[in-house]
Amino acid sequence: MISPAHPWKSVTWSFLALALGAALGSGCKLPVRKQPPPGPAEWTQDRLPAKDPNAEIRAIAGTGPDDVWAVGWGLYHYDGKTWTDTTTPELSGYGTAMKAVAAVARDDVWAVGVNGRVAHFDGKTWHGEQLDVARVSKTPDVKGYFDLIDVVAWPGEVWVTASASEYYRFDGKSWAVVPVPEVRPRTFQQIWGTSPKDVWSIGGRMDHFDGARWDTSTMLPAGLRKAHGSAPNDVWAAGWKGHHKEDNGALFHFDGTSWSETPLSPEVPLLWSVHAHGKNSAYAVGEHGWALEWNGTSWRPSPTGVKEILKDVYVTEGVAFAIGNIGPVVLRRVTPKAAP
Repeated sequence: MISPAHPWKSVTWSFLALALGAALGSGCKLPVRKQPPPGPAEWTQDRLPAKDPNAEIRAIAGTGPDDVWAVGWGLYHYDGKTWTDTTTPELSGYGTAMKAVAAVARDDVWAVGVNGRVAHFDGKTWHGEQLDVARVSKTPDVKGYFDLIDVVAWPGEVWVTASASEYYRFDGKSWAVVPVPEVRPRTFQQIWGTSPKDVWSIGGRMDHFDGARWDTSTMLPAGLRKAHGSAPNDVWAAGWKGHHKEDNGALFHFDGTSWSETPLSPEVPLLWSVHAHGKNSAYAVGEHGWALEWNGTSWRPSPTGVKEILKDVYVTEGVAFAIGNIGPVVLRRVTPKAAP
């Protein structure tokens, strides 16, 4: 606790101090005033061709400005001009919602979601399956599955995470459980990496897998939601700084050797996701419609025109995309050219 540099000098301040103490002592939380970044909207809104006007979109990824995927209650593709609904009958309806997507190539895209559901796009259509390793029980007559939370993929290899904080790996032939250190907290559900030999597990501690062993020594003073980078020595992690999710947003950067915190304005709320296209181009999104743009030197607010939570972002050459609690809508922004 930080002590004041001087004693109280007025009855008014004493009264306020007593009121503050009473509020905190009684468990009351002071209101947190977080507002969308000021200024005219820099993002346009693309409405997806969803049958349900309230359909949720939970993740977005792609391989370029004309190959972008948005998934949730359906799987939608953007070809640079138009969004198309590519949801197949086996991946539509109750119990098939997707929570994450990873694009390796135009003909190699992976999505994961509820009830142990995994879907793969081969360039023509989606094929779905349920992971047997993700069963709640190994008893054959118990049909329940853990929800799959996140996915990261490379040519010939895929990792997914489950709500039980289990990790599963696909080697091109079969799925298997990924062994994790016993010291890892059981709340790690997000994952990202540049290769199977450079994988980050995201939470309060940033565990790193080098292809042979986990390093669990990196502790960061924050709760983190997502990580992404343009290279092994250019990785960002986004979340919140403090003890409550209502506290200030936080961004940390890894330069290949160590993590460092990037100063942010106290107005920035919890950040849900970050995506880097290069060392001079990245975006982060979060609560209250906040979006931040990285230009290689600093993070600046990028007004989105919405007040709802933004949960994921994807940036590629010349354009950024964001989704969140705004229904079947994708925000899109033409990004300024980065300085050479």
